Amino acid sequence: MEGKEAKPIVPAGPDNQLGIYAIMTSMTGILIHVTIKPSSLYPFRSHGCIHVQAANMAKFFEKVELNTPGEVIYILVTSAVSEKRRVFCEIHRDYYALTKEFRLRGT
Repeated sequence: MEGKEAKPIVPAGPDNQLGIYAIMTSMTGILIHVTIKPSSLYPFRSHGCIHVQAANMAKFFEKVELNTPGEVIYILVTSAVSEKRRVFCEIHRDYYALTKEFRLRGT
């Protein structure tokens, strides 16, 4: 998001974000992988890849077989209710301008 170009090849070593697990998707250039930058796990901070915590990626990698179908769902608003009946809501910007008909109040 800082105007940096994505490198097509990153050599192995401590600066390689892919770690030891990476899953290719059918979307060109989009991988599901571990990251060495934990601050990029939840906010919009990558060139398109899906970043996963290392412990979760190891479990995921064990369960996914070659050519397993999947779906990436673009959701800007999510909510949940805790066992103590607390309501949580998470709202993200539409970085890809895919939901032009949806507008938040005050935007």
